[in-house]
Amino acid sequence: MKRKLKRHILIPLILLVYVAIMVVMALPKYQKSGNWSEFAIILAVSLILIVVIYFVYKRKEKLRDKFNNISK
Repeated sequence: MKRKLKRHILIPLILLVYVAIMVVMALPKYQKSGNWSEFAIILAVSLILIVVIYFVYKRKEKLRDKFNNISK
């Protein structure tokens, strides 16, 4: 049986891969400029937003499941 990834896992995972690719692409620029604080702030904000998105989608999915179980 094929198991489907839930939305609260899939979307943050895709965003995490995107951020990882952007970090790898931007790393040489920040190594050359030496502006590590900007790099760290952008990375931290991106990771915090991914975590927030995870919990928002998880809560939304729980509410949807609860509503669907009540209506049946």
